[in-house]
Amino acid sequence: MSATAASAASDAIPRRTLAVALVLMTVLGALPVVAALIALDAAPLLGCRIDAAAPVPCPLGPVDLGAVLHKMAIAGWFGFATAPPAMLLFVVWLAVVLAFALRNALSRKGYWRV
Repeated sequence: MSATAASAASDAIPRRTLAVALVLMTVLGALPVVAALIALDAAPLLGCRIDAAAPVPCPLGPVDLGAVLHKMAIAGWFGFATAPPAMLLFVVWLAVVLAFALRNALSRKGYWRV
């Protein structure tokens, strides 16, 4: 590989790293809310109700899903703790992507010498 190709490869946006970071931010920020939505949608389908005070029995065959659904519904409140940091990390992620894009655009025009 020539020196220009090697420097171009090292200056390229680390797309896989940025994509993994975006997926992690999205999943970790939205996971509590998604869990709560699943519990709140599953309970009526199973003929159960969800109470914020305590788990309500919800039998499905030999298994009682009341405690699981209760914990999943209560986990939605953790969305207030996970969503703001995820949004802040998204702003930082976007700044990094824009910085890489600007640097690459300027280096192609000859304004940026690395």
